[in-house]
Amino acid sequence: MYHLLALPPELLENIVADVDRREDVLSLALSCRYLHSLVPPSLLQYRDIRCRLGKSALWDHLASDDLHAGLLRSLTIMPDRCGISIDSGLRDNLPREERVPDEYREPTSDEATREPYRKPGMWATWQAEERLIHTLKRLPNLRRFRWFRTPADTVPNPGHSDVWETVNALGTVQELHVLDFAGKWSPWMLLAPAGDPSSSLLFFPGLTSFNLKGYPFQGEEQRLPDATPLLHMLVDNCPDLQSLTLDLGMEIYARTVCADLLLRPPGWPNLHTLYLDWFHCTSSTLSTFLASHPSLKDIRLSRKMPGYDWTNVVLQDGALPNLRRLECSSHTAAALLKNPRAANGLVSLRGVNLEDELIVDKYFNPGRSDAWWIVHTNDRLDLKTWRASPWKAQLLEGIRLHPLITSVWLGTASSNVPKTHVMELATVAPQITELSLPHDPPNPLDESEWIDTLSHFPNLKYLRWCALIPLIRTFGHGRGRREAEQICAVDDSWRMAVIIDRNEDGQIKWVFRRKGDSLEHVLLEPDETIYTA
Repeated sequence: MYHLLALPPELLENIVADVDRREDVLSLALSCRYLHSLVPPSLLQYRDIRCRLGKSALWDHLASDDLHAGLLRSLTIMPDRCGISIDSGLRDNLPREERVPDEYREPTSDEATREPYRKPGMWATWQAEERLIHTLKRLPNLRRFRWFRTPADTVPNPGHSDVWETVNALGTVQELHVLDFAGKWSPWMLLAPAGDPSSSLLFFPGLTSFNLKGYPFQGEEQRLPDATPLLHMLVDNCPDLQSLTLDLGMEIYARTVCADLLLRPPGWPNLHTLYLDWFHCTSSTLSTFLASHPSLKDIRLSRKMPGYDWTNVVLQDGALPNLRRLECSSHTAAALLKNPRAANGLVSLRGVNLEDELIVDKYFNPGRSDAWWIVHTNDRLDLKTWRASPWKAQLLEGIRLHPLITSVWLGTASSNVPKTHVMELATVAPQITELSLPHDPPNPLDESEWIDTLSHFPNLKYLRWCALIPLIRTFGHGRGRREAEQICAVDDSWRMAVIIDRNEDGQIKWVFRRKGDSLEHVLLEPDETIYTA
């Protein structure tokens, strides 16, 4: 630090100005008073901007002010109206609120005086995109671009640049994040011919992070889109990829895209995060890929990665040494955890269930509509026979063989998770400190029995389960519209509902909170309850 502070102020100012991440600029500013004095407010306010497309005044300012335009490193275009759907799409990786320079902040209005939302018209949306495109051309240091809205309803005039062509032409963007709730493959996404300018999203080189979540199907008659150009772009043009998220959202027919092209060599030596939803692959391809990517820390895999041949997935000794979080279906987890000398640093396991019986063909073909089953009646699928789970015992043994697992998010194929499943988990993994259970509470809910069951986790600190909140428990019995609206608005934050405090003598306190998303010291309100065991 002494050598840094010995530098001339003008040189330090240039160093601070070249720091890309807003968080790093904050760290520098907070390290000492002198560095804090070198960080003007505008440097932080223009470093990372999140706002709606209609911020015309901001776009005009950036397009004409080279100084402020040069400060911008991250730009996020938010939807015109945020709702629960955007929360589920973003999961927990980005706040919803806007972040703009002070002079462009809109005054907050009371709910009673707030004007009702009006969707921008087609022409207004296109004009806003044109303004944004003009601004993007003036951002020489943009590193991250995120688009969280549907595309414009109009097609730009021939010869005009689109958003993706403009961002690509900058040559500076390393992180790209697209979240589209349009309910169809928009022309600027994947279906356009390779030579069409509207497919410019498919030609980004040198990305280190790519995140795409979309909904390709509007109706059941549409064909499966060809994702091959997108996969080729990632494999051929992005050798330095560190984070990859692809969620194709094919709910209508539960169709999947073959991921084998993505998983074949040479791969990405620096990849640490891999999320693939609505994909399928072979067991051999998956095994080889995981063995050749020791840098992976966070993995989420589709149910069909792999499918029926899950038993052929093999992890060699020492594979996945840096893996900390794994989210996948039970059969995949059973295969990946079979070898105790692989993935032995795993801490968090999500998405598994401990069902005793299941219909195997339905398990591997979830979400099919009635119309799909009518068309595929001759596929020789057994949709009636219940069988003992082929992987439950192996999964429990795999969890036992990985004693560093301290967080488990348990699911269920039925309406609620049985106490027996929780007891089985406690038997093989008593070291668990964090447990998440499905939303639906057992009916009837015997609180004392459940407290006794959960007491078998001697190290449990955090429980995510809305069934233990009295407000949620009585929601279905007409508690009131006001509270029902609060539940819908809070949504997933209710899952972090119970804070467990263990005294020195081993006694457990289960503190039911109305706002359970806080991990701070518990101060009980008059209407909150403590259960002891």
